[in-house]
Amino acid sequence: MIDFIKALTENQTYINRLLYYAENNLQKHRPQNNNYNSYSTGSGRFRLEFRKIHKNGIHIGFRNVEICFSPHYLFNNNLHNGNDFSPVQCIKVITETFIKIGIRVTEFRDFKIVNLEYGLNLNTGLQIENLISGILYIKKTPFIVPHHAIEYFKISKSTKYKEIKAYAKGLQFVEFPQYRIDRNIFRFEVKTKQSKNIKMLGIFTVTDLTNLHTYNYLFQSLINEWQNVLILNINLKDTVNNCEFWSGIISHENRNKFRDERQKYYKNIDLKDNYNHIVKCKMIDKITSLTKDANSTQKTFIETTNEVLGKNYSLMINLENAFLLDT
Repeated sequence: MIDFIKALTENQTYINRLLYYAENNLQKHRPQNNNYNSYSTGSGRFRLEFRKIHKNGIHIGFRNVEICFSPHYLFNNNLHNGNDFSPVQCIKVITETFIKIGIRVTEFRDFKIVNLEYGLNLNTGLQIENLISGILYIKKTPFIVPHHAIEYFKISKSTKYKEIKAYAKGLQFVEFPQYRIDRNIFRFEVKTKQSKNIKMLGIFTVTDLTNLHTYNYLFQSLINEWQNVLILNINLKDTVNNCEFWSGIISHENRNKFRDERQKYYKNIDLKDNYNHIVKCKMIDKITSLTKDANSTQKTFIETTNEVLGKNYSLMINLENAFLLDT
């Protein structure tokens, strides 16, 4: 579920407490820039980063501290993030991590969430190379292959502060069979570092990440983002199943042309060939599975359209009837 968290506080009591912990329990880590002192467990997947205050060129203290870590990796002893990771498990890791470094549960509310990455690992039943190759756009923003990326990795910077990642998680760990990650595992992920975007998910402080209800918003966000993805079935050979057709549509003077053509494409294609539909069904099934251990505590509802959260659509959707909720 949650792959990365950055939490920040400017409270000097916490800064001093965490600095003492870092100096006595962690290693010096290469900082993001010269304005920081950084400490980590060694791998960098858990870091404490202290922003310096200078006066007349002299270091006199720290303005804030950032707690940066990957709950999913910590859950797997820092080895990988290729398996399932439920909200209940995530909350447990987050809570235990903060307590370990000396932050009490009642103090979680004093740590603001300023960066968040969350996603799902899915076995879609599709060949991962075909799946990733067919992903072209989210809304009108293209997916690109960044330099030095792992094989079959795409990213789309939908805004300055939000990135959508779609990649072959199984291929990332194909040389580590001991982790038992199927080579066709697909990872769909959202990374956001803007306060406005994070608050729209109902997340303000670390306390919110220990509330099961918060994860409904994260799951809904993933479904909403995926519904905006244009993914072609590259095994089909016709006019609309090629990049040239869609790049032409993008440049059309009618601003709604791309959206309309995307909807037409998904409407006309058989469900068995509709990769967007197949992945969405798998997402819904995965969410159902990940939340089943929380059902005794709280009912979980997920929309399958881009409407506002809150209407009571049950999560209990299987592959045979999920298409009834498609838009």
